[in-house]
Amino acid sequence: MYAQAISLFFITIPTVHWVRCMLSSKVFERARVQDEPPTMETVILLPMRNERKWCELKISEVLVEILPHPEVKIVIIDSDSKDDTATICQRILEDSKLDGSRWELVETEILGKSLAVNMAIEGFSADVMVMMDADTKSNDGWLSEIWSTFCDDEIAVVSGLEKHEGFGARMTYKNSSDKIRIVESGGDSTPIVEGGLIAWRGDYMQGFRLNANLNADDAQLALECIRRGFRSVVNPALTFEDRKSVDSDYRRSIRRSQGLSRALTSNIDLILTAPRKGAGRSVGIAFSTYVLVPWSLLLFSVASPFVVDLSEIGASLSWGMMNCIFFIMLLSLPQGRAMIWGSMISLISHCQYMVGKNHAVWDPGLDSNNEGE
Repeated sequence: MYAQAISLFFITIPTVHWVRCMLSSKVFERARVQDEPPTMETVILLPMRNERKWCELKISEVLVEILPHPEVKIVIIDSDSKDDTATICQRILEDSKLDGSRWELVETEILGKSLAVNMAIEGFSADVMVMMDADTKSNDGWLSEIWSTFCDDEIAVVSGLEKHEGFGARMTYKNSSDKIRIVESGGDSTPIVEGGLIAWRGDYMQGFRLNANLNADDAQLALECIRRGFRSVVNPALTFEDRKSVDSDYRRSIRRSQGLSRALTSNIDLILTAPRKGAGRSVGIAFSTYVLVPWSLLLFSVASPFVVDLSEIGASLSWGMMNCIFFIMLLSLPQGRAMIWGSMISLISHCQYMVGKNHAVWDPGLDSNNEGE
């Protein structure tokens, strides 16, 4: 019974936050910019590994946005691809209208996205750094929207939001998560951003390097931004689509969940020490949601058959009845099923890490092509 009471306490924290966000009208809105936003020296980072299926589409998309802006450069970091990703990228760029001084292809045998990105950060600097996944398609005008967002001097990190289509617990979970992040960004900061399209101010984040033992590059950037006293936000006007099939979503969800949980755990001090109180509160809610709630839900469920009926000592409602109500709501409400789905993903990722399965070494081509399965 006491174990259930403690579990219920931790489950309640993010649940109350979710309700508040669903009822809130507060959303992130970037500062209004007259006419066109000022252009900024920008480096577009495209980490790739075994991305021959998507690299041409991605580079073509980026070229459309950056060609009119001479202060923008594209850098492709090929991380030991076993297909001809690097060759395709070089051919496309050489045949393009982009001046040779505005693009670079870096090939490395080092595995791991974080290591590859660190190489790029160390080798290239700019007012704005933009990182994009090769298997995503961003909405038109994404570069101008990023520059407009950074007209707010308090913002150091901004990401887009992935477009979702479909039904079921997974979609309910993602849509609810997006709503929470938009509201948090409107209030101050959110530590949960999207790595598919993310940008940061190079001068604000100077000296920062990603922890190569993690795979949560986006969360690492957001949490470091919060630690430095700046805002980390998602901009709903920045959207992108994931070109990969839904079949690979489960593997990616496990990988992202593990990285996010570890990043939040290693930055748990920010709950109390973040320079901005609103940002620290968001970190605490995220830690509860992605680290504590999955285990609390499991503990509550395991303890349920052993609860003691308190009706014999005059309780107005037995603890056993409360269990029944809890599980009925959990299974009948879409949000409850979404909590089950998200907790299941988190628990699997946590257990995999406990037994030594670390998802830090990244191979997006595996998800795209189902290679090695």
